Amino acid sequence: MNYNKLGLKEIRFINSGHFPNESVIIDDFTLLLGSSGVGKTTVMSAICYFYTMDKSKTRPLEKELCFYDWHLKGIYAHLIYIYENSIGRNALILSKDDGKVKHTFINIHNYEEDISTLYLDSDKRCLSLKEILANCAKKSLIFYKSETVATFRKMMCRKSYRMLPNKDKPELDFSFYDSKESANIFGKYLFNIYSNSSVRDKGIKDMLISLIGEKEYSLDILDFKNKLSEALKNVAHFELIKDRRERILKLDDTVISYKALCDEIDNITFELETISYNKDRIKKVIDDNHLDLLTQQRINSDKKDELLKEWKIKSNTYSTQISDLNIEIKTNKETYNNFHEKYRIENLIIEQDRQSDYEKKLYELNIKVNAISSSIEELETKEKTQKQKANALINDKKDNEKKELDFKKDNLTNEILQVSKNKEIDIEKGILSFDKELEIKNLEYSQLDKKISQDETALSYMPKQVLENSNTKKFKEEIERLSTLKTSIESQVKILNNEKEELEEEKEKSLKEINSKIQNELSEYIKIKDEFKSKIDLLNTKLDIGKNNLFGFLNKNEVPNKRKILALASDEVLFKESNFKFSLESSNDTFYGLKIDGDIEGLATKYDLETLENSKASLQKQRDELVARYNIRYKNSQENLKTISNKYQKSIQEKSRAIYDLTPKIKDYEIKISNERKRLEDEIIRLKEELDKNIIDKKEHLKKDKEQLSSLKEYLSNIKENRSNFISEINKKYKEQEFRLNNELDVCKQSINGINKKYAQEIEDSQNEIHNIYNEIKKKENIDTDELESLQRAIKQLDKSIKDINNNRALVRRYKDEVLPNYNKISFLTEQHDLIIKQRDKQKDYFEKEISILDDKLNDIKKTMDMWKNYAESFKNFELEILEYDSTKNYEAYSDDEIKLLLNSRKNINILERFKTLTNQQSEKEKTIILETGKIIDGIPSDNMMKLKTKFDINSFEDNIEQYIVIAKSYADFIKTKFDIEGTSLQLHRLIEAINDAVSKISHIKGTFNSIVKDVNKINRTIDNGIKNITVIDYIRLNFKDTGKDEIVTSIENIGDMLSANMLIGYENSQRSEQVKNELVKIAYDLQIVLDKTFKKNITVADISTLTFDVSENAQVTKGIATLDSVGSNGTSIMIKAIIYITLLRMVANKFTNSEDIKYHCIIDEIGQISADYFTELMKYARHLEFVFINGTAANDDDIIEAYPRIYMGTRESSNHVELNLIDARNAMEDW
Repeated sequence: MNYNKLGLKEIRFINSGHFPNESVIIDDFTLLLGSSGVGKTTVMSAICYFYTMDKSKTRPLEKELCFYDWHLKGIYAHLIYIYENSIGRNALILSKDDGKVKHTFINIHNYEEDISTLYLDSDKRCLSLKEILANCAKKSLIFYKSETVATFRKMMCRKSYRMLPNKDKPELDFSFYDSKESANIFGKYLFNIYSNSSVRDKGIKDMLISLIGEKEYSLDILDFKNKLSEALKNVAHFELIKDRRERILKLDDTVISYKALCDEIDNITFELETISYNKDRIKKVIDDNHLDLLTQQRINSDKKDELLKEWKIKSNTYSTQISDLNIEIKTNKETYNNFHEKYRIENLIIEQDRQSDYEKKLYELNIKVNAISSSIEELETKEKTQKQKANALINDKKDNEKKELDFKKDNLTNEILQVSKNKEIDIEKGILSFDKELEIKNLEYSQLDKKISQDETALSYMPKQVLENSNTKKFKEEIERLSTLKTSIESQVKILNNEKEELEEEKEKSLKEINSKIQNELSEYIKIKDEFKSKIDLLNTKLDIGKNNLFGFLNKNEVPNKRKILALASDEVLFKESNFKFSLESSNDTFYGLKIDGDIEGLATKYDLETLENSKASLQKQRDELVARYNIRYKNSQENLKTISNKYQKSIQEKSRAIYDLTPKIKDYEIKISNERKRLEDEIIRLKEELDKNIIDKKEHLKKDKEQLSSLKEYLSNIKENRSNFISEINKKYKEQEFRLNNELDVCKQSINGINKKYAQEIEDSQNEIHNIYNEIKKKENIDTDELESLQRAIKQLDKSIKDINNNRALVRRYKDEVLPNYNKISFLTEQHDLIIKQRDKQKDYFEKEISILDDKLNDIKKTMDMWKNYAESFKNFELEILEYDSTKNYEAYSDDEIKLLLNSRKNINILERFKTLTNQQSEKEKTIILETGKIIDGIPSDNMMKLKTKFDINSFEDNIEQYIVIAKSYADFIKTKFDIEGTSLQLHRLIEAINDAVSKISHIKGTFNSIVKDVNKINRTIDNGIKNITVIDYIRLNFKDTGKDEIVTSIENIGDMLSANMLIGYENSQRSEQVKNELVKIAYDLQIVLDKTFKKNITVADISTLTFDVSENAQVTKGIATLDSVGSNGTSIMIKAIIYITLLRMVANKFTNSEDIKYHCIIDEIGQISADYFTELMKYARHLEFVFINGTAANDDDIIEAYPRIYMGTRESSNHVELNLIDARNAMEDW
């Protein structure tokens, strides 16, 4: 053995375990001898710690105290390893400092003193770590203290040491291993050998698998069952979603409409807040309008009062005139009738007309009487006197009449002048009032006519008027804007849908091409794989030396010319032509007397066991490479398929996401446009109603205005007619009077002009009459007394008549001058009376119409006032119901016209009612959303594979609709962006992933199996080479075979084959894909049933393989056995197991560590069961494989003890004090 190799050389125990101060040198085969409890395990566990660097991998069985607590019981307890690496000799000291474990590396390569001087003082007392480090510093030794176990592990591995930061990296490389991985693997396997080192064959197969496999693969049944269960849950959950898809989409529409409703509510809320912002302004407009209406009411009321007052005055005037006329007519009639009835005026007039006759007759009678009583002379004298008297009387009469006529003339002249003045004054006065009224009414007429003309023009245009205002403009602009946006989004959606369809077509085409290519490759792969399998199966049949055939016999026994026999028995010699020459000859070189000339050895090598195994290994390698290539290719194909699918899927998903994001906007815009159109229609209907109302009102007002104009026109005509009539009546009234007065004046003037002539003739007539009377008297000279008395009575009667006439003259004159003219005026007065009544009635109609118009206006004003009062009351109630505006927002200030429009149209009430309606609708939709969301998530578990929210995500203590909307939207989002696009893929991806993972693990397990088979062949060769010097063992052969009977593996592989044949499942939407999916799910459920029935925890190489042994001991052959316990004696079986263990560890060392320069240890405890002869040969085998044995035993076999170059005997001095003494074999046997 080369003792100059690197590695662990020595371990020192300072107050460690039960050792106060012990040193164990382990650079060569070392035996730890002694009974139980003398420190053997303490030493071996310390060695294990150096290799494993893990306190949990130091003892086969756990101890009450952990490794650190057992070995390091205080600051003066140390465990010191002396080892060599590329930089030389080093010490690794394990200590406790401040209660924590520290690992200190010290380079002692050039340290010439004993290393104990570093940790012991002059009195041989142990130092603390701080004191040790102080000594190192004092002696200029390079050291490094690792504060943590993790840093210690990095320091022990070259690669991780180099990765340390410069500030943490020591100057020297104290590493033992090349890498952390090699440390973990070798330490693990070393501990596995040690922990199973009672050399029992239990678990050899597992050890073989774990030690030989580059990586130990296994299928965790529980994990796979859980994954499969989760995957099937995922499938079931997707089916739930599939069943509820329509309900989810319907709920999504409800949510979209709810959002639009909320937006409209927000808009209406903003409008209400705007109204609230303008409430003071609105109240001011209401108050101002109320005040204006009060003013109008006052003006119209005053106007009405003025008209009533005017009419009252005119009515009183007319009543007075009519009354005066009635009184005058009545008085004239009564006076006239009274004159006739009381005074019999016609008789008086007749008597007055007879006065001159009476006077004449009286005169004649007086003359007669005087004549009768006088003589002739007296008669003549009397005649003369009488003539003179008559002349005097006539002249007096003439003078009186003339004076009277002159006075009458003057009076008549003055009266005519006065009448003319009175006429002019009456006309001027009357015309002035008429003209003034005409001027006022003409102005009123022209204004009203102009207004009617304007109203008629406006009315003619009103039906053609465009129903538009600021609101309709705003609505139309908003509809146009929303329609533009909607059209734009629809165009985008159409483009996206086209692009999505194109992508889906491209995806389907690409996937079909790839699937076809994959199927072709799969067919080719299966074909080649089957060929390899056939060849390997053929080789396996040949290599099965356990059969009772020639090949098996030749290989199990040392037969002379074995290789030639194999060559001769081959098909190539038996059936093919060759260059061999065959002859018969009897010698030792012949085979049953057959001699062959030619290169038989060259042909024989083809049938050598090793060659066949190499051929098998080569075929297996080619098959494995094929499988690996196919797996890589399959994986690459899957990756490529997945990449291409994902690429298309991503693009499709992006398009779908874009469509999904845009689709609600279209719906939202449709709802908004619909709402805006409804608002526009409502506004247009309101404007139409308002226009119709305005037209009706305009027509009514126009009709009233026309009626008023007609009335006004008629009134003007009446005024003009009344003016003309008035002038005519005045003229007529004064014309008759003027005519009468002029006639009277003319008569008077004629009378004055003819008075001299009249009275000259009267004098002449009087003279003649007197003369005639006196002539008659003279003729009658005799006077009769009776006649005289009769004459005197006649004279008395005539005097009485004349006196009555004179007494009644004034009465007659009054009758003629006053009563009769007044009576004759009755018809005129009656006409005047009727005319005044007519005028009064016309005036009354006019004033009544005007007052009626004013009453209508006042009623309209009152209605308007009541309307504004209602506005005020309504707005007061409205104000109580609306919210206060937000001071942080900007609101538009209303103009007066907008406020009037708002109030007239009841827009605020309509908005509030709309707000309440929408709020109720919102509440109903919220209930619907909550109810439908509850139905959708009902039965969806919280751990659903789609990571969708469930009822457990709803906060029942918080009445928040948003949480339901979020859930509803998440489900709709899932449906539209995932389920509808990649539903099958999502539904199956966990199932496919779980199955592929299981298939991959089974494949790796089988790959591990093939790798183990190759390594088993190497092990067999290594054992064959190593046991040549072992006399008791002829050969040991391990047989590692595939059972191929595991139901779970078979089911998984079947599903894997199904997936391989249908790689597009989940990537295409077709009936076939759906059928494959259903079949896959069914098989998966069947597999789940199989998994539920099994009691296995894992599927490993052990589950699909069997390990058997072929052993030949002293020519006693045992084949195909599963346990080594039945091979020979107990010691033989233990020895065989130990050989296998040591071989396995060598394989690990060769694979995972740089073993060329390092000597490793192999720890096997309790070796006393092996006989001395066997163990000596086992030690030779260990040396052959370059291992240092560290063994422990309590046996007293002298031959075993004698075989070890270094022996430590442990003795217990006390319960806490154990010593190890290095002894030679003889001393050991004597002491023992």
